[in-house]
Amino acid sequence: MIPHQAGLRHLTAQSGGRALPLMALYPTDTPAQPQPFGPYTMEVAVNAPVCAGRYPVVLISHGNNGSPLTHRDTATHLARHGFVVLLPEHVGNSRSDPSLENTIERLRVRPQQVHDAFEALQRDAELGEHADPHWRAIVGHSIGACTALTAAGGVPVNTRFDTPTAQPGLPFAA
Repeated sequence: MIPHQAGLRHLTAQSGGRALPLMALYPTDTPAQPQPFGPYTMEVAVNAPVCAGRYPVVLISHGNNGSPLTHRDTATHLARHGFVVLLPEHVGNSRSDPSLENTIERLRVRPQQVHDAFEALQRDAELGEHADPHWRAIVGHSIGACTALTAAGGVPVNTRFDTPTAQPGLPFAA
């Protein structure tokens, strides 16, 4: 049995002076309906009320030049089972904005975008009070895993394949 439905809100977020596209999924009791998002469909209740309570937060960081919507099934499952889920579309390193493709800069901005997404959630008038600020997790796919580890305090190491001069940078220069 699924305890809740999945609600969905678009949050207002900024990172590095640019808009950070950010969706939040969360537990609701409002019936979900299939909603189109480009080539994808998600069964969610858009802008529905949040179920009472505080919920752990999970952010899912997509892969290189990917889309947060490729993780929609995981996100809706988590929301239905009592999590607030953040799906940022990484500015400069997503399907709709690949401007930082093959740059080291993307390794710098993605972890900051994670922090900015968490801050946007805490500021949100509808969801902020339901998000437990002491229980946060990050799930990452591919470069999203590097993003998660770096956002958590890890220090990435560049290899010669990561730099235009083919010279490694040890450790990664922030």
